[in-house]
Amino acid sequence: MGWLRTGVLPRPSSPDAVAELVAAARGQRVAGLLHAAIEGEDDGWPEAIREELREVYHQSFSAGVAQLELAARVQKLLNEAGLRCLPLKGAALAELLYDSVAERPMVDVDVLALDDWRTSVEVLRGAGFREQLRADHAWSFSNPATGGVLELHHSICSCPGLFPLDSEGLWRRSLAGSGQVGRRPASADLLVQLSLHAAFQSGLVLSLVQYLDLRRLLERDPPDAGLLLDVTRQARAEAAVIAAVEAARVTAGCPELPKELRRGLAAGLGRGFEAWLRERTSDPEGLVRPVACPLGRARWELARGQRGALLLATVAPRERGEPAWSRRRLAQAPRRAWRLLRYWAPRSVRAWRRPRA
Repeated sequence: MGWLRTGVLPRPSSPDAVAELVAAARGQRVAGLLHAAIEGEDDGWPEAIREELREVYHQSFSAGVAQLELAARVQKLLNEAGLRCLPLKGAALAELLYDSVAERPMVDVDVLALDDWRTSVEVLRGAGFREQLRADHAWSFSNPATGGVLELHHSICSCPGLFPLDSEGLWRRSLAGSGQVGRRPASADLLVQLSLHAAFQSGLVLSLVQYLDLRRLLERDPPDAGLLLDVTRQARAEAAVIAAVEAARVTAGCPELPKELRRGLAAGLGRGFEAWLRERTSDPEGLVRPVACPLGRARWELARGQRGALLLATVAPRERGEPAWSRRRLAQAPRRAWRLLRYWAPRSVRAWRRPRA
């Protein structure tokens, strides 16, 4: 974490310390970046460790190329059917913010469908993609050719509708890609999307490479402040953007938001949100996987002004295209509410009682 914040590589004090650093880098998906960083270092790094990092780098490169090919194929399939889509997260960032795709490994490929959902799903099924899992915001498919995993989104994060998606605006602002991915979201939209995923979807518990995404976006492709303010307000994502950037600052050295922009985003959030954010970011190690994620508390704080909608979307999630009040939702809501209460109540109580730093 210190290396990402400062850019200064620690001098290995022993073979065990080196091995520990490499293991941590692999776990946080920054081993490719570590390999690039030590290539110019002359001493202190055992050749066996260098070789291990080279192997990780090559594996990550091969996997990344295949994943971007998958993203490009999905874009082509949907575009040929007259359907628009855009990459999300790593698929949108690897070629934009990193010197090599090996430096931005991905678990899966995320693509946002902007037009008719059912037709988009049928196009993928017709191309041989096999459905695996369904969530309220995305469906997971396996690639018939390679077995790679695709997540097709109709919403950026869970509880669709809580953070409105402006499909037309997203497409109008999108830009041509510079590599395998044909088209990508604009910088302002990328920042909002990354922030919603970091703060609301993941409860501010990420791998370090995901925090580095936020830093690099603000350093290498900073969005126009006025446009970012408009896009964020339209998505009701003010709290998420502030929280995600602050968490990225303490973990990965992300630059702060300009004061005027932060002031504009924070208007109406109140002192309670600021107090929660200070508490949440006071311990940087508590923001990095694999620590336990206080997701319920995070979502409650981030949904100020629309907590009733949050509760409804949580206990009675609505599938894409499903009527607002279907028999399935009515039947499942009590059982789901009980399961969530049993799981999250003890964790939430512990989080609220935790002494503040």
